[in-house]
Amino acid sequence: MRNRLIIVTLALWGTLGAGAGRAQSPAAEARDNAALRYWMAFAVMQDLPTDEATTDLLGRVAAGEAAWDEQRLGPILDANRAALDIMRRGSRLPFCDWGLEYELGPATPIAHLARARVLARLAVLEGIRLVDQEQFPQAIDTWVAGVRFSGHIAEGGSLIALLSAQIGLMSTLRALDRGLEEVSVDEQRRQIRETLVDLADTGFDWGEAFQHERAGLEIAVRQLGAAADPAAEYQRRFGALPYDGFSLPEQSDVLEFGRFMTRVSDVFQLPPDAARTRLDELAADLETLHPMFQSTVPGLQRVNEARAEFDETKQALLRRLDSSRAGR
Repeated sequence: MRNRLIIVTLALWGTLGAGAGRAQSPAAEARDNAALRYWMAFAVMQDLPTDEATTDLLGRVAAGEAAWDEQRLGPILDANRAALDIMRRGSRLPFCDWGLEYELGPATPIAHLARARVLARLAVLEGIRLVDQEQFPQAIDTWVAGVRFSGHIAEGGSLIALLSAQIGLMSTLRALDRGLEEVSVDEQRRQIRETLVDLADTGFDWGEAFQHERAGLEIAVRQLGAAADPAAEYQRRFGALPYDGFSLPEQSDVLEFGRFMTRVSDVFQLPPDAARTRLDELAADLETLHPMFQSTVPGLQRVNEARAEFDETKQALLRRLDSSRAGR
């Protein structure tokens, strides 16, 4: 059995710190920090099978496209029992500070995101297994913990953190929706409703995430400017060849980019429907930015559609909860 932490180097465009100091002792703060529990969960997680048949089955079961297969999938969850238990306990803690070195800009290691996506899927599967075993309250508890875990993944994060959290959150909500017909106890329905109501209408703070994107790219400009070969450094950091006519932004370009991203952040405070028109207007402004920023700003409409998808799923689940209660 291998207990190891896999370090995955991804491009992180988030840079803001985790927030102001809290009025409690370091020991108390550590006890309340869910991230420390999650790191322990990641450390004891076992690698999932990599053969195509099992990988495909895991995905189809999680999506509700195939029935639970205890013989093939049960041992995978059994091997990750400790990690799932730690995740459930960690999800009850009041805050999550991953302690990342945001000042490194795009070079900041974000090993937790790859592991978090795996753990979130395991939680979805654990709930499905419990439903198959007719342990419905335990299944709801597991999925509710998964929702809270997704919120912690996104907490204080840049766009890549929120998109990673969104994957697990959407999978969990769809599993909850499929399992709702088995929930006959009012307390369980109340638990689901309270968990959903606690979520923002679009899941996470997308406006804040775009401010993290802005700060990260501004750090990248400074880092490239200090490199002996900026073009080679650009390719190393961003994993892509420099754009045609590569040059570094001037200070005026950086200031204009900052103003643009502030407008983007403001738009992403709006509901998805209201944001669509505003984002169409911003598309023309994007084309006036320095080529480096044009090539690195994430797809704004795609992000907005992810927000809309979550909002629709959440509202549909709330309506189902209300209609089922009214019909009883």
